[in-house]
Amino acid sequence: MEVERTGSSAQWCPYSLVRHPLYLFTLVGVIGIALQTHHPIVGPALPLIWLLTYPFTMRREERKLAELFGTRFLDYRRRVPAFWPRWRGYVAPLTLQVSTSAVRRALLDNLWWMVIWYWLGAVERARIAGWWT
Repeated sequence: MEVERTGSSAQWCPYSLVRHPLYLFTLVGVIGIALQTHHPIVGPALPLIWLLTYPFTMRREERKLAELFGTRFLDYRRRVPAFWPRWRGYVAPLTLQVSTSAVRRALLDNLWWMVIWYWLGAVERARIAGWWT
C-alpha cells in the first residue's frame, strides 16, 4: 500500500498482488547476489541478514499504515498477501498519469546500478584474464 503524494493509498498494480513488492524484489535480488558470490559464508549470510531485518521493518510499516488509514488498510491487509503474490488479485488502473520529470529523475538516481554492473563485469573479466587475482 503505497502512500502517494496526495495522501491517498495505491492498491493497484504490484500493490494489488502483494503488500510489500519492493521488499519481495529486494529479497529476489539478495538471493541472486548470494548465488553469484559462490562464497560459503557471504552467500548464506546475505539472505540471513535480510531475514533478520526486513520482517521487522514490514511489521513496523504496517502498524503505521493501520494508524494512518484505519479500516481501509485493515481491509487491504485481509485481501492482499504480505509477501507471496496472489496473481488472481491483480488490479490495474484504466488510466495512469506519469510525470516525465519524475521518471527521468528516478532513472538518473538509479544509474549507479548500471555503473556497478559494468564495473563488476570488468573486474570479473580482469580476474579471468589473470590481471587481478
